Amino acid sequence: MASQTSYASIVIATDDDLSTAVDCRGLIPLGIQCPATITSASITFKASALDSAHPDVPFTTYGSLYNKNGEVSYAVAANRFIALDPADFAGVASFKIATASGEAANRKFAVIMRHDA
Repeated sequence: MASQTSYASIVIATDDDLSTAVDCRGLIPLGIQCPATITSASITFKASALDSAHPDVPFTTYGSLYNKNGEVSYAVAANRFIALDPADFAGVASFKIATASGEAANRKFAVIMRHDA
């Protein structure tokens, strides 16, 4: 079975600490490319499942993403490519990137996802 790769961009706005959402239904997040400049030293994630009453719609409420070891967190740096553990995103319909503090300027991240064809 061949797999295909998709890309999405998400942004953390100036003075904000939470990105726009990326829809990953049917896709498996594999990695994140950090921007050329970033204020924060680490990122965490806010995730949403599907709304059971409306199976095609993610919940509008996001909660912190945890795995068996605790909150999912990665160290970040300018231009760093972060390989994600796909198991951490099982069942996630959409997610946002959270930084520890507000960013000094708009920060654009690339999210790389795989879907099986």
